[in-house]
Amino acid sequence: WFDFGSPNASGGFFRSSNHTNDTVTYKFNATSIKWITRKGPEMGKALVTIDGVNKGTFDLYKSSALWNQQFLFSGLASAAHNIVIKVTGTKNASASDFLVALDGFQVGSSTSVVQESALGVQYNKWVGKTQAAASGSSYRVNGSLGADVNFQFSATSILFVTARGPSYGKVNIYIDGMLVSSNLDLYAPTQQWQYKIGYSGLANGFHMIDVRPTHTKNASSSGYGVVVDAFQAFLSQME
Repeated sequence: WFDFGSPNASGGFFRSSNHTNDTVTYKFNATSIKWITRKGPEMGKALVTIDGVNKGTFDLYKSSALWNQQFLFSGLASAAHNIVIKVTGTKNASASDFLVALDGFQVGSSTSVVQESALGVQYNKWVGKTQAAASGSSYRVNGSLGADVNFQFSATSILFVTARGPSYGKVNIYIDGMLVSSNLDLYAPTQQWQYKIGYSGLANGFHMIDVRPTHTKNASSSGYGVVVDAFQAFLSQME
């Protein structure tokens, strides 16, 4: 799920993915919820489920961009619910891509928008958590095989900011599709926040870093988690 800035988006940002089976999940307690998205010539189809019940496949294609597109799901029981938006990898014949976007949620009668960056919004089951010692006082964690995080940047060097500790597993790091760190072990006997892993010497231009948990671990570790805390890109060689 990529983060994009736009003055037309709620809060100035939205997230979008065209990877088949990518999901975004949000837990809420209300009798209704609105999914806020966008439509456009590059948009595909999304499957929405609430508490595992199919709520329909939504075609987000339009010949021109439309913002603040809201889909209301109402008539729910007064209880906790779980909404999942899934990239289907299908599209209208006229669409140029398979993208699905999240611009936010509106829960119940509230007029405030839960932004796509909120910790309660999970991307591919990456769980958001608060931690004062983390960069920005929050982070996301996942240890599942196939749960990757991508970040596009334009720089010659980049830092992947993660964490080491007694419950973390191993991770593969790719840049532009090339494996640059294999089974990187994030286990440590004591917790270490804002642990930085650097990659430099890249060509000028756009690059993609991909963080992929392997669901393997050091024998001493109690878990498989991989923390994504932040990325820091640099236009010059890192010292």
